[in-house]
Amino acid sequence: RFMTSKYFKNGSADHIIPVSLGGVHDSRFLQPMPSGDNSSKRDRLVKDDILKAIEIENKTKINAVSWFVSDLWKYLKSEVSNFSKSDFENFRVCLKQNMTDFLNILCIIKNLEKTGIDFITEKLIQPKMKYFEVDYDFNVDGTYSEKERHITERASEEFERMKRISLDSLDDYNNKDNRNLNADFTDEEQQKISEICKTVKLGKFDSAFSLLKILMKEIQKRELEYFKNQRA
Repeated sequence: RFMTSKYFKNGSADHIIPVSLGGVHDSRFLQPMPSGDNSSKRDRLVKDDILKAIEIENKTKINAVSWFVSDLWKYLKSEVSNFSKSDFENFRVCLKQNMTDFLNILCIIKNLEKTGIDFITEKLIQPKMKYFEVDYDFNVDGTYSEKERHITERASEEFERMKRISLDSLDDYNNKDNRNLNADFTDEEQQKISEICKTVKLGKFDSAFSLLKILMKEIQKRELEYFKNQRA
């Protein structure tokens, strides 16, 4: 709703930290930008944007990135002032690979059919339902106040639509043949993915989600080590 508001008239809404690299889809981390500039930015890491995201984090106490990229983001925040141009590009690739690995894991889980879909719905999609239960009055900086929302039949269908689009987008991602990056799991990570899938099949969703969180921390650690070796 904020992206289509008056604040972005004659331009477009830009994610300060690109969603494709793990940035959150949150109104507080959006900024107005001419459409042409937005297209040219694509998924580049821009130093001024990183500093702006840090400032917003400090002000709002809201994380600028999703949980599965938090360790890489922590390092980026600590080193951004020391990054060279090549550092930004190499770190962008690390963030992109981390996202690629995460989405590939979700595709593997979804392919478990009903239990996989139920797991993704319960642990990753269902928590978003709360955002459909209220209406919003936005300010220019993306902050907002909430107000009671009258839930109509059409409104009640919004979550099911989001769920369907989310699951379909995983299928679209899985079927793409022209991706620049593919998953690069180690043998140990492959074993851990298998363990997650076994746990999902048993219906132990909380345990499976805990294992997924641990695995994503290990993948981030691997990507960070790769980046540091390039930088040395």
